[in-house]
Amino acid sequence: MLHLEIIQERLEREFDMTVITTVPNVSYLAYTKKEPETAIIVNNPSDLPEPSKLDRVEEPYIKATIITKSDLLGNVMSLCIEKRGVITNQTYLTTERVELNFDMPLAEIVFDFYDRLKTVSKGYASFDYHQ
Repeated sequence: MLHLEIIQERLEREFDMTVITTVPNVSYLAYTKKEPETAIIVNNPSDLPEPSKLDRVEEPYIKATIITKSDLLGNVMSLCIEKRGVITNQTYLTTERVELNFDMPLAEIVFDFYDRLKTVSKGYASFDYHQ
């Protein structure tokens, strides 16, 4: 967060600009019980319909690919499982490197996942994803 504070200070001092930061969010689809089935995009929990009118809520998932050193495999897997990830494939690229594939909720990675991944992998792991 220190880098953001430095950037914010410079923008305010040099360009007289105010920086507004927000927490990233994920949109969910909420389906109501009424016919025909209606999907509502929900960006905030307060936008959810009443529970008695709610049929189901769908959350976006991503397919994550992580390459890490094989001796750090346990740390990386623990983090992904903590973030509700489900492993779909594990491939040893060499005796030293392993590729992991996970299905994970998007909401679990938008906030601090990348920083935590770099911490548990000692900066080594690479991360890529798609929906």
